[in-house]
Amino acid sequence: MEHFKFLNMRKLNLIKNSWDSMHNKETSIRFYNHLFRIYPNIFKLFKKLEGPRIDQLEKCKHAKAMGKAVWSSIAHIIMCINNNDNDSIFKCIDYLIRIHTNIDGFHPSMFQLSVKPFLAIMEEHHLDLETTQAYVQLFTCIISVLNKKYPKNIKQ
Repeated sequence: MEHFKFLNMRKLNLIKNSWDSMHNKETSIRFYNHLFRIYPNIFKLFKKLEGPRIDQLEKCKHAKAMGKAVWSSIAHIIMCINNNDNDSIFKCIDYLIRIHTNIDGFHPSMFQLSVKPFLAIMEEHHLDLETTQAYVQLFTCIISVLNKKYPKNIKQ
């Protein structure tokens, strides 16, 4: 668990105990609402979302699928960290990479853009500072691994 060694049992418990309240369709869609409001230029990269406006993503089948994919991946990574299952963590990270390589114009540095929308979600759920910091550490580590593993030969 070299990549996630910073997550001691206390931090992991804070994440696990709060994740259940955030692991739902509505929250995953609100993540994308925040992402596209904070970084409006990113919206145009998601070609399959050209129909709905940002404030109507909850009605878009593709937006729901995107939210489910990302949110389920995060939930799976949290579970795998708890179980010390590195292989499954990296399979999940490979899956996240695979779905992002299909986005024309996506660059791995853009994974970093997910932090502010996640912070907005945490604020909506009134998470305390210690829990928020645990999530920031988790996301920072996931983003670091995503960037390291992202294929260098992908057209960006």
